[in-house]
Amino acid sequence: MIEKKLSAKALDLWVSILWSWYPICVLLTLLLGSVEWIAVVYVEVGILLIFVISHLYMKGYHKRFRVTYDDQELIVYSGIWWQKRVVVPFNRITNFNTIQGPWQRKRQLATLKIETAGQSGQTTPEVQLWSQDNYDELLDDLKSRLKSGSSKEMKAVDKDAKIESKDSVVELLTKIEWNTRPQ
Repeated sequence: MIEKKLSAKALDLWVSILWSWYPICVLLTLLLGSVEWIAVVYVEVGILLIFVISHLYMKGYHKRFRVTYDDQELIVYSGIWWQKRVVVPFNRITNFNTIQGPWQRKRQLATLKIETAGQSGQTTPEVQLWSQDNYDELLDDLKSRLKSGSSKEMKAVDKDAKIESKDSVVELLTKIEWNTRPQ
């Protein structure tokens, strides 16, 4: 089983985006502040506390996020307080999307979105692999495992099956279904 964790570049990206907003929040607070400076100081300390807590949360999420996969399935572990484990069998994956924002491009990172069969029109993908380093290699490896898994399933179907009528199509589909059931 192969295990992949987030790179340090991903954490650097998240932290730099977070702290780039801090001066803007401070400036807005000063511009919109009241005459009483003590209230402004309390608001500034509160904003700083929110940013520090967010920074610590990002570090914890980065530490716990990991992806493991073999020839059968892809497993994604994430979360700090509410830990999440998503298991996606390779035979259900239908689509891979790569998304790369300007800050990700600068750091050579990308987010991989994996969609599966049976999502029923959901707008979010089944799995998102956030800010992956060496995303091309990971994508190629996942695609090769997807292809090898589907070719193994097709080999199990009778190669000499001829499609001549509706009954033979139903029979062939029944064989495919029987051979692709989890064991």
